Parts: sequence; structure tokens; C-alpha cells
Amino acid sequence: MTSYSMTAPQLAEKLGYTANAVMFGETIRMIFWVIGLIVGGAVISKIGIKKTVILAMASLLIPQFLFPYIKNYGLLLVLKAIQGFASMSWPAFVVATMGWVRGKQIGLASGIFLGGSLAGGGIGGFIVGHVIPSMGWQASFWVLGLISVVVVIIWYLTVEIAPAAPAPKESAVEKEVSEVSPFSKMLRMPETWLLSLIMLGSTWMLFGLLSTLPIYGSYLGYDVTHVGNLMTAVSIGYIVAALIGGSVSDMIAKKMGNQLKGRAMTMVIGFAVAIIGAILLPVLAPVSFGAFYFAALLGAFGNSWPQAVFWAVPSVAYTPDVEAAGTGFTGGVGNISDPIAPLVIGVVLGSAGLWSMGWWTCAIASAVALIASIFLAARGKPDAA
Repeated sequence: MTSYSMTAPQLAEKLGYTANAVMFGETIRMIFWVIGLIVGGAVISKIGIKKTVILAMASLLIPQFLFPYIKNYGLLLVLKAIQGFASMSWPAFVVATMGWVRGKQIGLASGIFLGGSLAGGGIGGFIVGHVIPSMGWQASFWVLGLISVVVVIIWYLTVEIAPAAPAPKESAVEKEVSEVSPFSKMLRMPETWLLSLIMLGSTWMLFGLLSTLPIYGSYLGYDVTHVGNLMTAVSIGYIVAALIGGSVSDMIAKKMGNQLKGRAMTMVIGFAVAIIGAILLPVLAPVSFGAFYFAALLGAFGNSWPQAVFWAVPSVAYTPDVEAAGTGFTGGVGNISDPIAPLVIGVVLGSAGLWSMGWWTCAIASAVALIASIFLAARGKPDAA
């Protein structure tokens, strides 16, 4: 997907449209990305983890190889919609990872998983940045696509899926409830809606910050070099916070003797930092670039921290039969903010000069997620001896 955004001008010229029209394809992709996450758990339940990953990667890579050759704008949008279903791989990868580390360092594993996904965008940008000048923009799609094919094949051949954890003994009432589909069972659980609120509050700030921070920097008069350095630092901050937050959640959960409560309270810490960062951003950013740098990094660190913990939570909040459905659904609902947050913060409020109000929406969203995390912690049960 990195190759698409970096070659938008060339695609626009080829199709006879503007770069903005081409980038509208990313909005289409994100709409279907949300749908893919929501249905991903159900797909996993039907065909299994590995087949779901292959289906998702086919949705991603077939359009990837076709983009350099299409001549129709409508087809471009259709292919971007198909790419959105690549998100079905996300709950599949999460469930596969948590299956092997269940009851161990699931927080650290979740942090590494999220950190790796964040790093992927940077690595892809680095590769495309070198391929385009030497091999042409069309080649960038093929190079990244072939690398992805190799990685998926290696993953498929080498990774074994852990056997499902044994289901706990059920009472007569629980047995009656279990006869409904995992998806229906998941929808009835308060944990599902609390997790959805947590992710929604988190991604509002994530997409708002990463999408509009460069525009905000330019609005304040900082040059392109400064803003570029800031975005690199923010990306690194997200990765570091993911690793630290995940590890800390393991320690707190172990100390509390309550997996769900410990991880939920760890998310509370991150959201508190994110709120402070979002409030300080419009106050410090106009003062100096150093102050801008500090506030942005603080907000990014706090925002990434709970996201790293989040992906470990479904494995302790749900029973194994519901885990895949819950992981995909809560992640999908939580990602609804992707196309909305940049529009509200950058276009509606930013274009009117109301940037302070835009950053306050991030603080409010994080506060809602913090409160939901506290309620989730209250539902935690002590670990079995």
C-alpha cells in the first residue's frame, strides 16, 4: 500500500485524473478495511487461520500487481475496495500469535506485532523511495508485491497454528448459550462494546495525529525538513511505546493476578499520557519546534501504548471459540475513525484555523477510551491458581 500512495501522481497522470482523486481510493480501501476486520473473525471460524491469511493476501496482492496497467478510474476504485479485505489477515495473525504465547508474554508479543506492522510502512517507503528513481514507478508495485509473496509463502510453510485451548466446562445455561454462533455470542458480551470504544478512541487520535500533523506543522510555519524529521521521530515513538506498553502489561497483569484487569489498567496509563499530549499540543506547538516535538512525541507515545496492549486483550477477555470473532469485530469497529478523524481534524476544523479544537477531539476520544478501560478492568476475574 506504500507504493500506491507514493506513486499517486504517476497513476493520476496515467488515468487523466488528479492525485487527490487517486488518493480517494485509499478512503475506499479503508471503508472495506473496516468491513474486512468485522467479518474476518467469522471467516476464520469457517475456513481456519491459514486459509484466511491466504485469502486476505490474495485480496491485497492481485490488485497490487494490476495497478500499473489499469486505464480505468472505476476499476481503480474496485481494486482498492478488494484490497480492503486484506484486513481479514489481521485477526488471523493476532489469534495465531496469541495461541502460542497464551498465558505467557502476550503483551510483549502484541507489542512486537503492532510495532512490526508500524515499521512495515517505513520499510516499504524506504524501498519504494529507492526503486522509483532506478527502476520506475511501475516497478515499485512489483518489488513490494513480490517481497510480500515471498514472506507469505515462508509464513505459510513454517508457522504452525497452536491447537485451540480446551473449552471450560459449561453449566446447562452456558451450554444453551454456546449453541448460538460465536459471532452472536460475542455481540452479547459487554467486553465487546468496551473494547470497541477503547479501540475507537485510540484510533481517532492515531489517524488524526499521523494524517494531519504534517499539515499542522506547515500551518505553524515550520519547514518541510523539520516536519519530516518530526514524523520520523513520531513513527519511532509509536514503535518504542508499543514494545514498552506490551511488556509493562505483562508485569502488571502478573502482579495483580488478574489478566484482564492488569492489561486494562495498563491501557489506562497510556490513555492518560495521550490526553496530556493532545492537550499540550496546541499550547506548545506554536512556541518553538522543540516544544512542538515534545508534545507530539508525548501524544504519540501515549497513543501507541494502549494499542499494543489491546491486541493481547481478546485472548483473555473471550473464550477460544469467540476470540477470533471478537478480535476482528472490535478492531473493525475501532477503525471506523480512519477516514473520519483526518476529515474532522484536518479538513473541517484545520481549514477553519480551529486546530486547538481538533486536538481536543483527540483528548476527548482518549478520555472515553480511558473510562471504557476502567469499566473493562472491573470485569476482570482473578487468574486460576
